Amino acid sequence: MRTVFPLSLLSAALALALSSQGAVARVGIASVVEGEPVGLPPGPAQRVLRVGIDMNADEKVTTKADDRAHLVFLDGTSLTIGPNSEVVIDKYVYSSEKKTGELALRVQRGTLRFVGGIISKTSEVTVATPSATLGIRGGIFTVSVSALGATTANFLFGASFSVTS
Repeated sequence: MRTVFPLSLLSAALALALSSQGAVARVGIASVVEGEPVGLPPGPAQRVLRVGIDMNADEKVTTKADDRAHLVFLDGTSLTIGPNSEVVIDKYVYSSEKKTGELALRVQRGTLRFVGGIISKTSEVTVATPSATLGIRGGIFTVSVSALGATTANFLFGASFSVTS
């Protein structure tokens, strides 16, 4: 089952997330979900992700065979998490006034498509996997991590892309 909402509703949900001030650092929202991907934020219990759910720093997203999740961050970065994946938002700091920040992700298994937002235009975003660390500036890439931890990355567009094993 695929749920898609108009961009105006997505914008309203993102604005609401920006205006909410709570103990947990909200970093974006789930904008499209298919199946029942699960989020495990720090503190609260695990929950099934639905469209409009706030995403938090240090949250782990897990998908099963029929699940997918598309996350949009406050700086415009987007992640599409494929089936049978586990991704952690290790670090997300963003200043909308300065248009700068830091983003670090961890992909334990599965597939991910990354489209960089404002943060990736001013600093390198890092993605750690069991076998490599990826760095990207201002771009788009895909990464796949096998069950044994082998990493395959494809740089599709951008200023720079580095892989360190």
